[in-house]
Amino acid sequence: MILQDIFEIASNSKSRRLDELYIPSSIEEAGEILKKYGYRRIGQDSYYGMVFHKKGEKSVLKLFTKQDHAYREFVSIAIRHRDNPHFPRFSRQVVQIKGTEYDAIKTELLSEGNKKEKAIVCHMFFIMHTIFAKGKYDFNSKLKSHVGAKTPEEYEAFYKKWVADNPSLTEAFDIILFNFIDNEKARIDIHEDNLMMRGNTVVIIDPVGATDYVNNRRFIEFWT
Repeated sequence: MILQDIFEIASNSKSRRLDELYIPSSIEEAGEILKKYGYRRIGQDSYYGMVFHKKGEKSVLKLFTKQDHAYREFVSIAIRHRDNPHFPRFSRQVVQIKGTEYDAIKTELLSEGNKKEKAIVCHMFFIMHTIFAKGKYDFNSKLKSHVGAKTPEEYEAFYKKWVADNPSLTEAFDIILFNFIDNEKARIDIHEDNLMMRGNTVVIIDPVGATDYVNNRRFIEFWT
């Protein structure tokens, strides 16, 4: 069980039995306890949550704020579409940790990959987002420079070939757009740091954020 994996005998308080399980209420405190048990924090800084890995393990542990319901919804979608290789492989559904400000989930250990290659994937998603939302795309856009095309026709040909060569990734992006493009509680947030690699396969690890959480004061103070 995740809770036992994380917080076995996490408190030295004499008022607690040695076999009692102590669950810290904040993500920050939980992170400090995990470090004592051999975990290290990995990935980019985020006020949504933290990701931890212990040497030798093939999975990572993510703790994330209960307000990030968009990520929780993404996990459910990814599990439903586990046959698509571009979604993360989660060990189970989200574990809700009562009495705290965060929940937890375990997922596979992935690698960073090449940032330049991931940037191209992001640009392709932005194009799909525009097509999905507006039904058309201006091929005179400055985005054409990111894939080396010199004319709108070259760019359109490049895009069509990319879609043909990446059917499962296109399907994964379609699923994300279908579920979140009109979702008032979530915003789509795909960039290089939200893509990782399983071997040569691009994996979309966290493509959305909770709209209300992004707009709240604590989030704003964190990034300013």
